[in-house]
Amino acid sequence: MKKTGLYALLAVIVLIVVMVLTCPSRESHVTEIKQISSRVFDEYIHQEYGEMAGRFGGLGQTALALGSMFGTQVTEKAVENYLRVDNYFIVSIGHVEYEGEKYPVSVGAFGHIFTQRNTEKIIGMINNY
Repeated sequence: MKKTGLYALLAVIVLIVVMVLTCPSRESHVTEIKQISSRVFDEYIHQEYGEMAGRFGGLGQTALALGSMFGTQVTEKAVENYLRVDNYFIVSIGHVEYEGEKYPVSVGAFGHIFTQRNTEKIIGMINNY
């Protein structure tokens, strides 16, 4: 029985060490949220202005592409400014603060970033800000 307890303790220690060594950085969270933010913005701009751009032919499509590129840059800067990451050594949690409320958008563990289901909604709120 003592060996089993020792092995369990050793396994927990190894797990904690692995979690500490693979805890994602703020940059990892920013990169992941930027990708989501860019996708959400592109979907929004094409949904809202795609039909109108189609009526103007090539010029409208060019304007839509330029607006998308500019908007994506603005959105990415907003993510850089609004995203805060709390590092708890074994996990890191990304959140945005919007109108005085904290909204968790990502959790980092074992070298991966896991996003919340409501991340796209929160990014949409920030984009509208």
